[in-house]
Amino acid sequence: MGAGKPIRDVRHAWGKACKAAGVPGRIPHDMSRPAIRNMVRGGIPERVAMSLSGYKTRSVFERHNIVSERVAARKLSALVQEPMRVERAAHTPTGVTRRIH
Repeated sequence: MGAGKPIRDVRHAWGKACKAAGVPGRIPHDMSRPAIRNMVRGGIPERVAMSLSGYKTRSVFERHNIVSERVAARKLSALVQEPMRVERAAHTPTGVTRRIH
């Protein structure tokens, strides 16, 4: 796969790309669960993650948005230990908005 060459066979190109990345034998669907998990953990709202992933029903989305008990416990612990922050926007003389905690 050289730069600028058209892809004639997507499956062949995908296989070569996976092999080059050190993950041979993967299929595109293998990436859906980590993609959903990373979007949600990264702060992207679930509705947006659903839209980006193409999932039309909540049930399919939930099958891919798996939350482990360890992650849930860690999030709950952080919520209990850290006081809630109130953010407000401050306008600087340059007109750039910055967040103040």
